[in-house]
Amino acid sequence: MHSELGTRLKELRRIKSEAIGHSITQEEIAKELGVRYATYNGWENNYTTPRRIADWCKLADYFNITLDYLMRGDGTQASYVPFRDREDIGIKWRVNTDRLSERQANAVKVFSLFANGKTDDEIMNVMKAGISEIQDMLLDAMRDGPVELTGLNRDHDLEDALKRKYKGHAGLIDARVFSIGETNFVFSKLLVSWGAKEYLLDELRKPFASRMLIGIAGGTTLANMFRFIKRGECPHTSICPLGISPVEVATGVDPNAIIGDLAYRQQNLIDAFVMPYVSSQTRKVMDNTEDVPPEVLAARRILRKAANVDMAFLGVGALDDVMSYMMGEFFRPAGGMTIEELKQKAVGDILYHIVDEKAQIVDQHYDDFLCSIELDVLKNMVLEGKRVVLVTHSGRKDISKVAIDAHLVNVVIVDDVLARSLLDEDVKKHGSTDC
Repeated sequence: MHSELGTRLKELRRIKSEAIGHSITQEEIAKELGVRYATYNGWENNYTTPRRIADWCKLADYFNITLDYLMRGDGTQASYVPFRDREDIGIKWRVNTDRLSERQANAVKVFSLFANGKTDDEIMNVMKAGISEIQDMLLDAMRDGPVELTGLNRDHDLEDALKRKYKGHAGLIDARVFSIGETNFVFSKLLVSWGAKEYLLDELRKPFASRMLIGIAGGTTLANMFRFIKRGECPHTSICPLGISPVEVATGVDPNAIIGDLAYRQQNLIDAFVMPYVSSQTRKVMDNTEDVPPEVLAARRILRKAANVDMAFLGVGALDDVMSYMMGEFFRPAGGMTIEELKQKAVGDILYHIVDEKAQIVDQHYDDFLCSIELDVLKNMVLEGKRVVLVTHSGRKDISKVAIDAHLVNVVIVDDVLARSLLDEDVKKHGSTDC
């Protein structure tokens, strides 16, 4: 029904304008399509319709809809989805499906706005939603969602600068810095996680990599990193956890859950070594109890054996995250420091060990209850030349610097904002709890 073409074009122009954050004029569309303004104006006002199939195709491509919908209103709903393959501010991506639900379309729209450099406030205004809902849409878009990343621009100058600053026998042997800029920390975290996934797959494609044992810690950044590995994409490898979270911080982000999910999706390409889980009931440590639960001791003995990995991936945590579980109702051992005392001395956590600015354990009393390999294991791996990879983002500035300065890692995968702060000697102390 060509007579309704103008109505559809007006609606498509409105929807695409909302999606990209500014109003698109008829003149802009005409220029993009390579036709005269009067020609496009005639289409949108139902004076005329395109005479050539090439013009129908240009319109369908511009609004990323099917010809059926454009010509007859059939098929794909009137919601703008960016072009199948595109690049925005160094982020290469595509939409991997032809049909989107309303929720998926909104998720793609949010990703597109972030990829175009829009701020949180601008996106909330366009989407008429709060920041938590916006961040959920980002996750919907990228984690097994309709958005597929295909490339990120790297800043090779920052990579070289980091390796020069942290050089030496136990310094950085590699760095990946992705040009993301100042943005929402969830968006930055997701992009860095994708970059880390590419790094891991590159390493696993090297000769004899199938003999390697890969160790991973927990956390959302690494959970995202492994979630980005598509089914069947990972070469054969063996993988094991570097820690067992003492309590449930978030669903699906402890090492066991990450490894189990990866093994399920990789169809027997993963030899998974999953540690025995310490139950919530066991972790109900009474206020007057100072003995370490036997299940914790057993898990730590197994972790000591599992610590002999060939390559390790870990994230670092901000202090507020540590407090959320260290001081929870299921984990309040007597004799430790108060919350305020910990905050005065601790910067964050590395493999669940609460550390100060020199990566020293702040309170051994708490550390005795943790199920994780010791930090000295990381130092020994670095000295042996094995790769210990830190995957983190600009919301973790202080604790990231601590991990590098203490020679606990020798590879960093970060965004450009964090890289610049690491190169700045005047990084503000205790400023990493902004996320």
